[in-house]
Amino acid sequence: MRLRAGPGFSVFLCVAMVLAWGAGHFALTRDSRAGSEDALVTAVDGDTIQLDGKVVQLYGIDAPELGQHCLHDGLWRTCGLSAAYELNKQLRLSRRHVKCLPANASGTSDEICFAGDVDVAQSLLTAGYVTANATADPNYRELEEKAREAGLGLWHSQFVAPSEWRQGKRLPDEPGPAVEDCPVKAVALSDGQRVYYVPTDDGYDSVTVDPANGDRRYCSDESARLAGWRRVGEAVGP
Repeated sequence: MRLRAGPGFSVFLCVAMVLAWGAGHFALTRDSRAGSEDALVTAVDGDTIQLDGKVVQLYGIDAPELGQHCLHDGLWRTCGLSAAYELNKQLRLSRRHVKCLPANASGTSDEICFAGDVDVAQSLLTAGYVTANATADPNYRELEEKAREAGLGLWHSQFVAPSEWRQGKRLPDEPGPAVEDCPVKAVALSDGQRVYYVPTDDGYDSVTVDPANGDRRYCSDESARLAGWRRVGEAVGP
């Protein structure tokens, strides 16, 4: 999903709360949505999660899209799917202890999300699954630089920046999945709902896409959302 970056900020982790601070930076509210035992907590892609019916964009990072490939040691890898699976693994391991805190900044709805006491965006940056946004806090950009220097994840590959990939740029000979092979399944349900499924969803493999029914496939969840599709269980309204 497209990263809607806001002003930079600094964040320290703690188990019980996140404290707001920093002149010239924005604060974090403590109006967090903690995951309950039966909460739906899943990764939509490598920088987006769904928690308690809300789709949340992670602050500070941009992940390869679900249909994006990277060239790793001469082999094409689905780096967008890899980032999504890694994020989902972190969320599922802490499903009862996932919380997100909105960043109070004009023009942004990005949030910092924690699995236990770990900022999952920072964890993904450390392992090289995602890139840091240019306007992210310096700590995020430092984590990206360390992963780059160590040749981890994306930085051991050739890849197009996710923002440029969304605009149509591709590596030479990059596999461009035909629309019918794109991983996001958008399905018109019998009750009129227009919802989309991603590979990290339980039961994804059993979802059938029928173009005659108005169903579609997309290479990114952002494309599906722009076309008017929504997540199963996503709350209506802000």
